[in-house]
Amino acid sequence: VLALAGGGAWWLHASSRPVAVQTVTARANGQGPSADAVLQATGYVTARRMATVSAQITGTLTEVLIDEGFKVRKGQVLALLHSPDLLLAASDAAKARDQRGLAQKALERARQVLLAGGSAEKDLEAAQRQLA
Repeated sequence: VLALAGGGAWWLHASSRPVAVQTVTARANGQGPSADAVLQATGYVTARRMATVSAQITGTLTEVLIDEGFKVRKGQVLALLHSPDLLLAASDAAKARDQRGLAQKALERARQVLLAGGSAEKDLEAAQRQLA
């Protein structure tokens, strides 16, 4: 969480600073009164659009895939987070999908056996409760 907060603070700080630019001198080539005119200017560049970036999960920032000034597209991955909680949740979801698949198969078997006259209706009801 601290790494994510630190990365977010860095991003906000880095994106709010003006970018240093190099000053150049332009001279008009030609004749007449403007032949020796010199234009000197200084300035800074600002982003056309800025966005606040945040994560929907907590974790450790493991890699930043962009640098300041890069153009990014909607949906582009900007950084990688390692989240043990997310890994555990994904594992639990996979187990739940597997268990649901087994329960669906058991229910179908119970229906087939009941239709063939080989078991009681209570077995079908038990299989339905497992699936619910």
